[in-house]
Amino acid sequence: GSDGKNLNLANKSNAVTTFVMIDKAVSIKAIFVESPRTVSIAGGIADKKMADKGEKITVLATLKEGEVFKEWEVVYVSAAGKNTKSQKVYKDTFTNIEKEYQSITRIRAIVEKKATYPITVENGTADHTEATAGTVVTVTAVVPENQKLVSWYIDAEGVELESPLSLNTTFVMPSSPVKVTAAFEEEKVPSGLLEMTVNSRDILNHGKVGKLSDPVRVTAGGMVLVPLFSVLESLGVHEYFEYYDLIVVEDENLKIEALVNAREIAINGKNHVMSYPFCQIGGCYYLSAPDFSRLFGYEVYTTQNRVCFYQGG
Repeated sequence: GSDGKNLNLANKSNAVTTFVMIDKAVSIKAIFVESPRTVSIAGGIADKKMADKGEKITVLATLKEGEVFKEWEVVYVSAAGKNTKSQKVYKDTFTNIEKEYQSITRIRAIVEKKATYPITVENGTADHTEATAGTVVTVTAVVPENQKLVSWYIDAEGVELESPLSLNTTFVMPSSPVKVTAAFEEEKVPSGLLEMTVNSRDILNHGKVGKLSDPVRVTAGGMVLVPLFSVLESLGVHEYFEYYDLIVVEDENLKIEALVNAREIAINGKNHVMSYPFCQIGGCYYLSAPDFSRLFGYEVYTTQNRVCFYQGG
């Protein structure tokens, strides 16, 4: 500023400026204000990188997986240049911090690790051995041969299983240890006319051990496929023909007509719609186990590694 009414400074906001001298004495005074201070933050973000004295700074803690926020630590520098921790405790992850001294030198989010609790599984596995409260845990039953799952049971107050009758189920981890148990019972396996093993050529035909020319297969989705011609041959049907994509099986009392990769099939002149397409794998023609049982009048029983066709009743 100046006390000359006719004195004009070239730039009043610059530390260095110029003026044209007038015809009398002049007095010029530089006026200073405190510069904004740098805000240093650890473990979070601030709404500004520079702040003036007395200005509010909004901060938000950024937590990593498995961390829980405790409080903010704020360090100020006094006018004498001494570092002093704030006596005020800021407990909110998102908060406003008021400057009390000449400059804030550091704002730090203090965090703690979340508590984890053990998970024990009997007769199965879990995707976690321990977990923090609120974690979704998946358990999978390991079923013994010739047994089936009755139910899952959980030993934790107030915790429920999503699907206690399913082989795979989930629960939300509480703030305490958890024990989960899968209970099984013996599964009664019917005595079959035709018994086959998945991914094998072995067959038991009316109690007689034999070999299929092609193996029983299972798809990625869990559908059991039986080699049609091999199974029919074990039942005494040996005549079949291929006309491009049309497959014909013909015997004295049986005629089958089917198109490869189609769901339609004709048996003794009657059309049927299958639940799974008639398909060719490795030069062999396959029919799904449910379709085979329905079309040929059998009941079907399947496990993870076995398929059995038998007469109902």
